[in-house]
Amino acid sequence: MAQLPHFDIEGAIYFITTRLKEKGRVLTDPEAEVVQKTILDLVEQNKLRLYAYVVMPNHLHVLLIPLKEGISKTMQLIKGRASRQVKNPALTGGALKNIKTTSVVCYDHDADTQYIS
Repeated sequence: MAQLPHFDIEGAIYFITTRLKEKGRVLTDPEAEVVQKTILDLVEQNKLRLYAYVVMPNHLHVLLIPLKEGISKTMQLIKGRASRQVKNPALTGGALKNIKTTSVVCYDHDADTQYIS
């Protein structure tokens, strides 16, 4: 199945679901903590406004507004930083394979319009 296009809408709240690319792979507790810390660090750096998130064994749900970059770049930051840290065996003893974003739903609160990709 081809990946649907992503929309960058300034000020929109995005609901992101992303999963591990490797089927059957689950995050260890230390790896899940790395993903969580990565998200919270980006909030501290004012790169995103976070409304909610949950790190599941093989996927992540996050509700956010990108503040400095579009949604694609913001997700690259989350996935890239977490993946690089998890691949460090001294940190977790595991390796996080590529994480694939599988759906995006966003809501433009100013226009009261919903977009789905």
